[in-house]
Amino acid sequence: MKNYYKVYNEHLFGNKLPDIPVVVVPFSEVDEMEEASGYDLEKFDLYAITFAEHEDEGNKVHGILMNDELPNQEETLLHEMIHVWQIINRRDRGHGKEFKKCIKFLRDVFPEWEETLV
Repeated sequence: MKNYYKVYNEHLFGNKLPDIPVVVVPFSEVDEMEEASGYDLEKFDLYAITFAEHEDEGNKVHGILMNDELPNQEETLLHEMIHVWQIINRRDRGHGKEFKKCIKFLRDVFPEWEETLV
């Protein structure tokens, strides 16, 4: 996944995203993901997360954590990369208008992912 991150960062984000770890863990370790994130990942059907902290002088992204049983790993990585972009640019971190614009752009680039890139 780290290689995909580098390629997508270069070609889709103009190399503006920070060089961060992208870690894929076995699904059996979702408990550790939950503990590290503070979220009930199964409750929210969330199996990937971007770790960041917000500071007065800027936002810092620590990395992306994904589980290995995600059926659409590349699409999920791109979804998380949008969140990284939002964080470093101090944008709304949610799934609002700006996020949806990014998704639309990526669907235009990857039309085969129309149904899976959300």
